[in-house]
Amino acid sequence: MSYNLIDEAWIEVQTRDGTREVSLRDLFHQARDIIAITGEIPTQAVAILRLCLAILYRATRARRSENEAVAQWERWWTEGLPLDQIDGYLATWHHRFDLRHPSEPFMQVAGLATKSGKTSGLRKLIADLPDGEPFFTTRAGAGRSSLGPAEAARWLVHCHQFDPAGIKTGPIGDDRVKGGKGYSMGYPAWAGNLGLVLPQGATLHETLLLNLILHPDDPEQDRPVWERDQLTAAVEGRAAPVGAADAFTWPSRRVRLLWSMDAVIDVLLANGDRLGPQNLHEVEPMSAWAHSDAQTKKLGSPTFMPAAHVPGRQVWRGLGGILAADGATRRPRVLEWLALLREEEVLPLSTTVHLRTVGLSYGTQNSVITGAVDDHLTCAVAAITDDDLIACAVEAVGAAGDAVRCLTGLAANLADATFSSQKDAACAKARVAGYAALDPEYRRWLSGLDASTDRDDAAEAWRRTVRDVIKGEGVRLVADSAPDAMKGREIDGRGHVDSFRAWEMFEAALKKALPITSDATSKEDAS
Repeated sequence: MSYNLIDEAWIEVQTRDGTREVSLRDLFHQARDIIAITGEIPTQAVAILRLCLAILYRATRARRSENEAVAQWERWWTEGLPLDQIDGYLATWHHRFDLRHPSEPFMQVAGLATKSGKTSGLRKLIADLPDGEPFFTTRAGAGRSSLGPAEAARWLVHCHQFDPAGIKTGPIGDDRVKGGKGYSMGYPAWAGNLGLVLPQGATLHETLLLNLILHPDDPEQDRPVWERDQLTAAVEGRAAPVGAADAFTWPSRRVRLLWSMDAVIDVLLANGDRLGPQNLHEVEPMSAWAHSDAQTKKLGSPTFMPAAHVPGRQVWRGLGGILAADGATRRPRVLEWLALLREEEVLPLSTTVHLRTVGLSYGTQNSVITGAVDDHLTCAVAAITDDDLIACAVEAVGAAGDAVRCLTGLAANLADATFSSQKDAACAKARVAGYAALDPEYRRWLSGLDASTDRDDAAEAWRRTVRDVIKGEGVRLVADSAPDAMKGREIDGRGHVDSFRAWEMFEAALKKALPITSDATSKEDAS
């Protein structure tokens, strides 16, 4: 029996008419009609996008100069993907994409087995059913007992990129197994280590190209897993990937899907090739990186680690860690590529990009999924590639933080005025409210930055907006404060503090943190 991912419809996509499933071949041919790849959870869609990019990297690989690479990219941007090259590549490797091939099943190990005959259970394959706490709901109830081949394929791709660490089933042929168990390798599957950053366009055609870096010196050895010898239970023995195609398909796990007729009813999931995240910024283009003092001290040489996203925090609040580049940080290489395209004037400055951030967080030694991140910012390409605009955007985040600290100061003073025991809780609530109020405003402001923007004017406009928004939140805090706040009380070293005094200090702090031109004008008039 066969289920070939090149021919069968298994990838969920969004179109203007709704959602449907397409094959790998149809995905490339219909890329201009598809809005985006979707899936059961956001990381599944990203895992499949990375798989498709690995195909594109290999299908279009050629020896070319940087100028030739840029010119070729521009042709594909305007004329469409090189479908003849893609079809030829898929035809060459067609047999390696068969999910049920008897000896070379796609991203699996044929005959993978344990001495005891034990398997892992479908719960181990489905990322939204973590053991003990199914906090996602896409596979609740009877859906746990079997999967159709399309969904099984999607989870298989996801597993190799985001599966948690922890103890795995111990298969025959893996010399690391002890007592029938494969003990934790310490890290989740490769993409699980990353705070993924990817620019998205209006169509899948644009998204694929925005993330396709045509590097002039990509090594021939940068091959995806299906171009390598068929996987066995044993490790391949390679220390690290040599390029993006290798990284996007790194075999972090050894898997065998178990079938009954046309359904997957079980899985054997074991450890694969271990891959730590240290110093892989040259081969992994979809993450920002930061210098780690702890890892540098441990390894004895400068070490960069991927910058992870923080669940529950709006993407723009971490924008400095994504866009800023200095001796301690590295921007995602995909954004450096967009900067080159902008400088070469092949990517219009007005091109709208959805800068998407995706990732999972793990707990208990990376063995369980504890949270997820999926957010995006809509902006002109200039806003995330022009150094002056990047500095303006990052400084604006700092201004927002300063204003929120003023708001939490007001909350603290109002609590002091009433001798409240809930001071910490009040400050935390004010902080959440402040950022929530600024969230739509920052997104709207960033979307207005483009190549024609005057940086000083934009910064002034943002400070004015922040003042107005945070003042409004301050008014609500005072109005909601306890009645005793009006009366206030004496505080050692600070004198009498009441709601009126708290507001005066809040206004003064806000003006100092966010100076605007009208402040200076008022002072001149007064003098």
